[in-house]
Amino acid sequence: MNRSTPNFPSCSSATPDKYKLPIFLTLIAAGLAGNYFGYSIFLNTDFLFGSIFAMLALQFFGFGRGILAAAIIAGYTCILWNHPYAIIISTAEVAAVSWLMTRRKMGMVLADMFYWLIIGMPLILFIHLFIMHVSFSNTCFIMIKQTLNGITNTLAARLIYSVIVLWSRSNQISYRDIIYNLLVFFVLCPSLILLAASSRDDFAVIDRNIRIALMQDSLHLTSSLDAWLENRKSSIVNLAEMAASKSPQQMQPYLELVKKSDANFQKVGLLSREAITIAYMPLFDELGQSNLGINFTDRPFIKNLKLTLRPMLSEVVMGKMGNPKPVVSMLVPVVVSGEYGGYAIGVLSMKQIQEELDLTTVANDTLYTLIDKNGKVIMSNNTAQKVMAPFTREQSLFVPTRLQLRHKRAGHFISFPIE
Repeated sequence: MNRSTPNFPSCSSATPDKYKLPIFLTLIAAGLAGNYFGYSIFLNTDFLFGSIFAMLALQFFGFGRGILAAAIIAGYTCILWNHPYAIIISTAEVAAVSWLMTRRKMGMVLADMFYWLIIGMPLILFIHLFIMHVSFSNTCFIMIKQTLNGITNTLAARLIYSVIVLWSRSNQISYRDIIYNLLVFFVLCPSLILLAASSRDDFAVIDRNIRIALMQDSLHLTSSLDAWLENRKSSIVNLAEMAASKSPQQMQPYLELVKKSDANFQKVGLLSREAITIAYMPLFDELGQSNLGINFTDRPFIKNLKLTLRPMLSEVVMGKMGNPKPVVSMLVPVVVSGEYGGYAIGVLSMKQIQEELDLTTVANDTLYTLIDKNGKVIMSNNTAQKVMAPFTREQSLFVPTRLQLRHKRAGHFISFPIE
């Protein structure tokens, strides 16, 4: 065997032309599969195996097709990581390794190490810190992970290529190259195994801590929401009880008193058996139009009020008064001689609840969503969730109001009913 490092060991010349394109496409398909079936080591951090096949394409087909294969295979990372920068890094890796092998007569693994130390790591540092604005600690972790991933994949590609070449006797590999690669393999593999094992242990600990933290936050928030709703309900229950024996004109001062004494009510009103407003506070909306005489017979909750004669929290609906906007209301039926005689309503201001949810969840990097019994969003700090739109996650059965908490990075999801 030749003991010198060859410029570019390649068996493409020994391969019939009709097989070259299928082999090249097979390497690309295998590379895409290698990226798709990555190995998750920590939260959303994966070891990808696609560049193994990009490096094989480089060795079998040379610079041009190696670059093309690397770019196509790395294209899947746009879907996986939601940014195109991995394509630049992976393509530059193949280009740099090819140049160092042919011009500087380096072995492939050594050339790849030089690439990551001189180009790859600084490039990751620049992209993540100054373009993507990732924190310095996370950037360092990503930088080390991708460096180890790249070197490991290059070593695997070189060993696979060496086995194929020795088996087919289509070319020669130097003793120095084989021994060097094997030494790196026996040093690197135990380190990667230990890293994977420790990462899984760390992941399990963090996973458990996040679940416990979410559970505690959920219990605290649901308890606060229950107490807040109970206080709002008691005010509207008192109004409904008085409305059973007083006229709408007599009820107007009481509505004003409840509205002014509790900033958690946007509006307070009394509606007749026919669901028409007969007393309301404020009397006029922001457009200067009267809030009296408005028909609400289309509201879906009226049927339940008539059947149960019990207080309830409405689903999120679009308000009819003034500028239309989503509202949630506390509803209490007016019962006269045991029969339905209309209902009292308190349109809730969710500002205090939102402030408490923001305050509780911001420190823990948590997304929250408050939804009604129909699964429609009432409020959320997740920009993907739109108010009054269906909650965009697979749901189990909803109760009247439910608080959904999800950790941003871990993806854990906790759901609690608000009675």
